[in-house]
Amino acid sequence: NFNDDFTGEIGYGLDKFSRVKVFKGNVFSFKKYHTFTAYKTKDKQGLLLGFSKNQKEDDSIIDPVGIGWLFKNTAFMVTQDNSLLGSKPNGVFDFKDPATTYIDLGYRKNILNKATLFADVIYAYGKSKQGEFVRIDNIHALGFESKLEYLANDKNKFVFGLDMPLHIEKGVSRFIVSQSGKPVPLNIDLVPAARESRWSLMHNYQLSGKSNIVTELNYTNDV
Repeated sequence: NFNDDFTGEIGYGLDKFSRVKVFKGNVFSFKKYHTFTAYKTKDKQGLLLGFSKNQKEDDSIIDPVGIGWLFKNTAFMVTQDNSLLGSKPNGVFDFKDPATTYIDLGYRKNILNKATLFADVIYAYGKSKQGEFVRIDNIHALGFESKLEYLANDKNKFVFGLDMPLHIEKGVSRFIVSQSGKPVPLNIDLVPAARESRWSLMHNYQLSGKSNIVTELNYTNDV
């Protein structure tokens, strides 16, 4: 009937719009952080602090500070910001008090003093309170970042990378729409149909102590 068709059309439109809105946010990555050991307890163990590389014109830090712990080749870090995976309330997306917690588990391995393997798994949990129209809650996202740095000789360095940015695994946006003068909740599944993968290859050739040539290839695909 008309009401079902009307609600269906609204739901379809909101589904497309909400996905675009959520994924227009800046995808979080600890790659954008400077990390250092603030307090060492043992060799290669201690308290980690992470500060964002993104800064305002007055050099103040935009993103929140990360805190974690180093266990030799394994590191754990957590931080939280006042957004939903980088998205802020705007227009009809009037959810309130958004917050996303990011947790990173990283592994580093030196291979025969010639290569270094980096691998990180990132988990994010986001939630918000009900606005006049929208609430987005219980967002669970996973991401993966990896690279292999290989030092062929004093002049040639290769870096192979594979990244899968944060991908929503579970999450719903709840819209309140009016139908026949009555408020009707519409729950929109935010899980995308595909997962983005980014492949990269970089070669650094050292011409001299002050100059080098960098060649980089990047490929992005949805799987």
